[in-house]
Amino acid sequence: MKRIICITLFAVCLIGLLLFTVTIISSGKLNKYTTTVRAPKAEDVNYPLVQQEACFLFDPNNKEMMSGYSDYITVIYVEKKEGTIYQNVREDEGQIRGTPYTVYSAKVLENMKGNLTKTENIKLYQYGGVSIDEKEIVYITPLLDAGKCYVLYSGVANDQNLYVNLAYEMSELNNESDFDRVLSAPENGELLKQCMDAYRNEDLSYASDKKYVTPYDVDSIAVAE
Repeated sequence: MKRIICITLFAVCLIGLLLFTVTIISSGKLNKYTTTVRAPKAEDVNYPLVQQEACFLFDPNNKEMMSGYSDYITVIYVEKKEGTIYQNVREDEGQIRGTPYTVYSAKVLENMKGNLTKTENIKLYQYGGVSIDEKEIVYITPLLDAGKCYVLYSGVANDQNLYVNLAYEMSELNNESDFDRVLSAPENGELLKQCMDAYRNEDLSYASDKKYVTPYDVDSIAVAE
């Protein structure tokens, strides 16, 4: 009887150890998607582009409402597309699923709403990118391109990251030193005026009551110091 009990206990412990090992391995396999940015690959250009539908609280092109909804309105230059990272990663029926976000390194040229640092690049997250199974590129609004300037509407989430709400592309640069020309170019003047006027008349109907702080906010940095 004692021998049977010992064998049974050993079997239970062995099964428990195996389950623990499998859980650790599975957790590590999933963790890499949430902590490591998948760098762009040459074959990405061959993936089909799939635009997904989304239900918006309001018309995203209503600049007054988008101004009130966003924490920051800035003119940025996207220096680099760092790649894709994934959130809400899980294993479902043997398949790994997750929500892709494209990560960018960008330079702030001008602040319209809020005060993001101009002394260092900021990191931006935009919904979309290479799907976790690497079969397609998904997006809702067009993904930003490196080497271009945008009027960017962004918000801060509880992870303190800056997320793209919407972006309006500005005239292209001849080279990286033409930032002043972009800001003063007549072809961009109307867009900048529209965005600034909309901010002055921003509609706060959908503004979040809960505010989070990004480490790129100059005013928050000054208060912390």
